[in-house]
Order: sequence, then structure tokens, then C-alpha cells
Amino acid sequence: MKAHDVLVKARALIADPERWIKKTMKDDEGRMCMVQAIKEVDAIGVGGVDAIMALERYTQMPPSKFNDLDKTTHADVIRIFDQAIERTK
Repeated sequence: MKAHDVLVKARALIADPERWIKKTMKDDEGRMCMVQAIKEVDAIGVGGVDAIMALERYTQMPPSKFNDLDKTTHADVIRIFDQAIERTK
């Protein structure tokens, strides 16, 4: 799977703010961080690795760290996904 496709599917998993979470990869209610969303779509594939690299271009740090920053909002995460999706078209 290509990075673009991974990003689109991963974004859909956390598009609803109620499905996104900080400080953990995934909770018992199925909420997940931005990196876990990618792993859910393509855990070990090249597309997943490329998707994380595409996110990092915009977060300027590991996406997992960006996700967990106190100042990071759900809107920030979705904006980063949108930028990476556009870039990987």
C-alpha cells in the first residue's frame, strides 16, 4: 500500500475527535493516536513507514511526540494529515 493510501485511511480512523487520544497508543475504547492509526492500516509495510515519514516532514519531530504535546489539538493532527496527504498524491 502506498503512503498516500495509508494516510487517507489512517486519517479516517481518527477524523472524529472522539476517536483520537494522547499519551497512549490505543485505549480500551478504541481511541488511538496518529501513529497507531497508521499502524492499524499498515503495521509493517513500506507504506506505513513512508506515511510516518510524510507526517514527520510537517511535525518536525516524531509524530508520536507531536501527538502527545500538551498544545497539540485534534485539529492540529488532522491538519498535519491533510498536508501529508496532499504532498503524497
